[in-house]
Amino acid sequence: MTLFKDAPYKPFATCLFVLLTQFSLTTTAATFLEIDTDEGEFLFQGKDVNVTDDDGDFALFYSAPNQLSGGFTWSTPAADKYNIQLTFFSGTDKKFQVGPYLNTKGPGWLQGQIEPSLDVNLIGAGRGCSANTGEFVVYEFEPTAKPPRYAINFTQYCVLGNQAQIRGILRINSNFPKQDSKPLAAISLPEPKAIEGKQYRVSGENSRAQQGEIIRYEWSQVSGPAVTFINSTQETALVTLPQNLPLGGADILLQLTVTNTAGNSATAQTSIHVDSKSDPQSFFRSVTGTEFPTNDTNWQFYIGQNNLINAVGGSWGVMADISTSTSAPPEYHVSINPPENQNLQPGLYENARRFAGATAGLDFSANGFGCNASYGSFNVLSIQNEGDLLTQFHARFTHYCESLAATPTSGEIAFNVFDPNVPKINIALPQTILEGDTVTLDASASVDNIGSITTYQWTGPNNIVIENSNKAIASFKAPALTGTAPLLAIFKLHVTDNEGYQAEKSVTLTISPKPKSSSASSSSAKSSAANTSGSNTSVSNSNGSSSGGGGAASLWYCLGLLMLVLLQASRLSLIRTGCAREI
Repeated sequence: MTLFKDAPYKPFATCLFVLLTQFSLTTTAATFLEIDTDEGEFLFQGKDVNVTDDDGDFALFYSAPNQLSGGFTWSTPAADKYNIQLTFFSGTDKKFQVGPYLNTKGPGWLQGQIEPSLDVNLIGAGRGCSANTGEFVVYEFEPTAKPPRYAINFTQYCVLGNQAQIRGILRINSNFPKQDSKPLAAISLPEPKAIEGKQYRVSGENSRAQQGEIIRYEWSQVSGPAVTFINSTQETALVTLPQNLPLGGADILLQLTVTNTAGNSATAQTSIHVDSKSDPQSFFRSVTGTEFPTNDTNWQFYIGQNNLINAVGGSWGVMADISTSTSAPPEYHVSINPPENQNLQPGLYENARRFAGATAGLDFSANGFGCNASYGSFNVLSIQNEGDLLTQFHARFTHYCESLAATPTSGEIAFNVFDPNVPKINIALPQTILEGDTVTLDASASVDNIGSITTYQWTGPNNIVIENSNKAIASFKAPALTGTAPLLAIFKLHVTDNEGYQAEKSVTLTISPKPKSSSASSSSAKSSAANTSGSNTSVSNSNGSSSGGGGAASLWYCLGLLMLVLLQASRLSLIRTGCAREI
C-alpha cells in the first residue's frame, strides 16, 4: 500500500484499483448448472449433474414476456449424456421478473394455465415428467445486458405422489451466490374474491428463511383506500377491506416484510382489486363435486381474477364456457336448455338429460372430458337478455355422470348477477321531447329490498341545467337547437340506500326541433297573398286593366278610383281659380 504513497501516483493508484475491482467482478461471473436429485427420482434416476460452459453450450431465450426457455447442450455427446431442457413460465398474463414462483404446475405453456410453470427435461432419454410440480426463484434477470445475466434456483417433483426432488442452481454470466443469505418473502392469496367491507385473508406461508428461520412477519399497506389488519405480525393476517367504494371498486397495494434469524429482511408486494359490494358478480363453482369429470371437491372461479366466462343464450337456453385465463381454452362447459317448444325462464327443471326433449337438457364437462349420458336437475334463479344478447343469468344445478347412481356434482353459475340488496332503478320518461320543453325525469318508482334509497344524483350534458338534481324527480328545459337534426342527450342517475348499496342507470333522450305551428303557416300564407294582390293591383293600374281580386276587392278598388277622380277634379278647379286671380 506504500508503493503509490506519493501524491503524483495517487490518480494512477485509484485507476488501477478500479480496474482490478472491475476485473475481479467480471472474472467471478460464472455460467453453470448444478442439479442435485434424491434417490428414487424418476427423470435423472437419482444422479447428480454439474456442468459449466467448459462442458458445453448454455442458451436461454426470453422468447415471450412470460417465458424463459433454453437449456444445456453437451459439446461431446455420449450415450450417458443427455441434453437438458429448461423452461420457466411466469404464468399467463404475468410478466417474467425477479421474485418467487411457487406452486408451479407443468407444462403450463401447453395448458394455458394462470399459475407459473417449471419444466426440467432430458432430451433423448426416453422419459419425462408429465405432471410435474415445484417452484423456482429468480434472483437475477437481465435479458438485455451484454451478455445476458440470469440466476435461478428451482425445485421440481417429477411424478405426482413421489416426493423425490430435483433441485437445481442455474447461473448464466452471474456472480450471484448459490444460496441467498436474505430471506424470501412471498404472498399467497387464498381467498377467491375481495369485496368491500369483508375480511380478506393474506398469507406469507410460502416465504423462505434461506438461513435459519423466519422470526418476524410484518404486514402493511402501501397505497389505496385504507384497510385495517388483524394479526399484522403473524404469518397469516386478516385484512378488513374498506367500505363505501365507488362502483367498479378500487385497488389496494399490500406489503409483507419478513426477517430471519440472521437479521436479514426481504419484502414482497401484491396488488388486490376490491370490488364494490354493488358490482355485478360472475362466478362458476361446485358445492360438492367428487365425480368425474371434475374429480375435485372444491373448485371455484370468480370471473375477473384472470378468469373468463363466455355465456350466450336466450329463451332457447344458455351455454357457458369458463376459462381460467383470457388466453386459455375453455376448461369447463355448462349447457342448460328448457324442454322442446318452451322458453327458458326462472324455475326448477327436474329430470334433465344431456339433450333436451320432452324434459329439460343439462350437460357438464371439464378439461375436455365429458359424459356419454347426463342426468340431473337445475334451478334458474334469474335470466335476462336483450334480443340475442344474454345480459344476466344465475342458476344452480345437480349433475350425475353416466348414471343416477353416480356421486353428483352440485354446481352454480352466475353471470352479471347483482346482490339482491342493490337498489333497482326505474325511470319514467316522456315519449317525445321538443326543444324548449320542460322535461321531467321521474325515478320515484325505484325500489330497495332491504331499506330505502337515501340519495339521488342526476347528471347530464354540460349545457343542460338539471333542477332538483338530488331528488327522485328532477327536470330540465330542453335546449334550443340550431339546425334540423335532433340532439341525443345522455342522463345518468346514481342512487345509494341506507345500507350503502349503490346503483346507476343511464338513459338517452332524443330532443327534436320544434315544428312550425299551423297558425304561423296561415299568417305566412295570408301575407304572401296580400303581397301578391298588391302587386297585381299595381300592375293593373299601370296597364289600365283589371287583373286579380275578388268581389269585395273589386268594389273597394272602384270606390277608391272614384274618390281619386273627384279629388283630381277638385284640385283642377282650385288651380284654375288661383290662376285667374294671379292673372
